Amino acid sequence: LRYNYKDYNIVGVPKEYSSAITVPKGKVMVWGDFAQADFRIGYNLLVRSPENQKIMDSVEDKYEGISRIIADAYGEVFDHAAFKEDRGVYKQNTLATMYGQRGGDTEQARRFVKKFSGYLNERCPKYQEFCKRIDDRIELGLPINIQTYFGNTMTVPVASSGYFAEGKGPRNKALNTPFQSGTSEIIILTVN
Repeated sequence: LRYNYKDYNIVGVPKEYSSAITVPKGKVMVWGDFAQADFRIGYNLLVRSPENQKIMDSVEDKYEGISRIIADAYGEVFDHAAFKEDRGVYKQNTLATMYGQRGGDTEQARRFVKKFSGYLNERCPKYQEFCKRIDDRIELGLPINIQTYFGNTMTVPVASSGYFAEGKGPRNKALNTPFQSGTSEIIILTVN
C-alpha cells in the first residue's frame, strides 16, 4: 500500500527544492503535509481511550499530548518547558516504542521509552491485545494478518527480512504495518 510514482518520487524532494518544480500548462500541483500521520493512526488504533482522548484532543502537537498522557498516568505534573526541550526525544521515540523498541540512544530517550512502553503494556488494553494476537501467530509459525485503518488485510510473514530481520523482527513489522499502511491509504485516497 505504498504510493508509487511513474517517473519520479516527488515525496522525496527536499522542501528547499520544491519551489523549483513546475507542471505543464493547464495542470496543477498540490502539496500536502500529513503532520504526525503515522502517530495519529497508531494512537487511534491502539492507544486512544475515553480517559486519554480528552488530553489528546486538547493539544495540537500530538507528541505533547502523549507527554501529557504519560505524566497524567504516572501522577506527575506536566512540565511544558521540559517537554519543549525534550520534544525531539518524543518525536524520535514515540513511534519506535509503539513498534516495539525498548531502548534508546540517550538517557532521556531510555527514560521516555521505559515510561511509554510501561504505559502501553500496562494501561492500553487495545495495544496489549494486538501484541498478544501477533505473538500467538508467531508462536504458531503462522503468517500475521493485519487489518489496516481502512479495512484492507496485509500479511506479515513470520520470517521477516531487511530492517525487521533482527530479534523481534516479525513482531515489530506487524506493529508497524497498520500505522504506515494507514498513512499510505490516506495519501493514495487524497492523491486519487
